[in-house]
Amino acid sequence: MKTILRLLFLTFVVTQNFFAQEQILPAFINANSIEIPDCKDLKNYSFLDKVSDNKKIIAIGEASHGSETLFEIKHSLFKYLAIYKGYTLYLIEDDYGDLLEINEAIVTGKGDLKKLIIDSSLNGFWKSQSYLNFFQWMQNYNQTTTKDKLQVIGVDCQDVRSLIANIQKTYSTLFTSQYEEINNFLQTVKASNIYTLEKSKVDELLKISEVLLENLKKSETYLQNKNKSEYKIAINAFETVSQNLLMVKESLPQEQLLEEYKKYGYLIKDKRSELMAKNAIRAINDYNAKAVASNHNSHVVDNPASEDTGYFLRKELGEQYYIICTDFSEGSIQVFSYNGLKLVKVDKPEKESIANYCLKTGKKSLFVEFSNFSTDQNFTANLSSLAGGYKTIFPTRTYNLPLNAFDAIIYTKKIDSINFIE
Repeated sequence: MKTILRLLFLTFVVTQNFFAQEQILPAFINANSIEIPDCKDLKNYSFLDKVSDNKKIIAIGEASHGSETLFEIKHSLFKYLAIYKGYTLYLIEDDYGDLLEINEAIVTGKGDLKKLIIDSSLNGFWKSQSYLNFFQWMQNYNQTTTKDKLQVIGVDCQDVRSLIANIQKTYSTLFTSQYEEINNFLQTVKASNIYTLEKSKVDELLKISEVLLENLKKSETYLQNKNKSEYKIAINAFETVSQNLLMVKESLPQEQLLEEYKKYGYLIKDKRSELMAKNAIRAINDYNAKAVASNHNSHVVDNPASEDTGYFLRKELGEQYYIICTDFSEGSIQVFSYNGLKLVKVDKPEKESIANYCLKTGKKSLFVEFSNFSTDQNFTANLSSLAGGYKTIFPTRTYNLPLNAFDAIIYTKKIDSINFIE
């Protein structure tokens, strides 16, 4: 009998919390949201003045990687922070090596960005017109500014093929005495299919890379030149190769990763996420700069259940890390499929979701901050976080997480898919 009474009581509490959330959260969003009349007009981002104070990294998440509209919102946000608040680094969820030549063109003003993007190993989603326009804007800004240059830096370590080519090219002049040993090691890594190697073989390569990296950092050449940009980049490049090996060593089997993503909508304690956080910290320390971090919604949030990138950044930076996620109601996006990229339609959001609460405000686009959301209830939120393989591989549009896992939302009613560079 006591067991039944306890179950009835718990059911009552859960039901009460559900109905409280169903009423309180939509009312809060309606009362506290700031309308964004035009997401491309920088003057509409003045709400950032308050939230950007004393921050080292402002993360701006993507509800989907496949939307030109969401890219344009993120780029407008960075432009505002660069012009008015002194942010200079744009950290992107792509491999470190893929952005090196593009960043050099942005900083120096030399180089055809369109050709560099098309010819690069960048994630196919980033080969869009909005990213080309954004990088060209950064390049033009750098030619007129008297302040620190704007830069774009990759924080990922999934694919190091372009990075190996860069190291082989630059180390021949930067680290002449170590070049032969480094090159032989890189040739071995390049010839191996790391993702299919036995974990013991990956571990062997990892240990070799760690010794080589330590020797590079202790070398007289590096100690004499470590404050020079080209040597920082060179060391970071080799460190990222080592990170790739560590990530593969500690990753789950591919089949288990897919099942985990289907079940939760995110990966649990994925080593890649921790390494992306480490590389973001590395970037702001290298340049003593403030950054905007561009990742998927599921990466930027501080969710203890998943221990994703945002979890480690919040742990390291505390309140100096600020999280803005994006959300939307409907539209079309590009997604990965087993036959390449595919255009899919995204229907209206589920009833109990952040997107639907924002839709009910009647505002086309809005910003709402949740730091003033004070309640004794343990509120959660269904946030849009569409995987790269949404509908083609993964069916889930939203995933549920604590409301305090992010600080704010930028919502827009309808999104368009990527406009790829022609």
